[in-house]
Amino acid sequence: MALTGIKFRAYPTREQKRRLSQWMGCARFIYNAKCDDDKYYRTFLAHSLGLTGEQVPVDQSYSQYKSEITPWLKDCPSPILRNSAVIWYQAYQKYFQGLAGRPKRKKSANTS
Repeated sequence: MALTGIKFRAYPTREQKRRLSQWMGCARFIYNAKCDDDKYYRTFLAHSLGLTGEQVPVDQSYSQYKSEITPWLKDCPSPILRNSAVIWYQAYQKYFQGLAGRPKRKKSANTS
């Protein structure tokens, strides 16, 4: 049996909760942006890309989302952003293998 992780209860302070919430929001933003880009390429550019012979890009990059429009992403540590792009990529690979459905946008857990 392989050890897959350790669970523990954390009691963050109010400032730590705020920071963690920000980071989770940044990770969700990257994941959802990757999902939106995938949908855009599949719907609007499928015909055009098919004619040119290019493929729909499926990669782990996230730097294109860090711009002057999203300055709050610069406050988030890069491993968090990179991990959310990698998680999206792994979900897409599972979809290609037939093990799961296509990656979908994620909602915030605290929305009612």
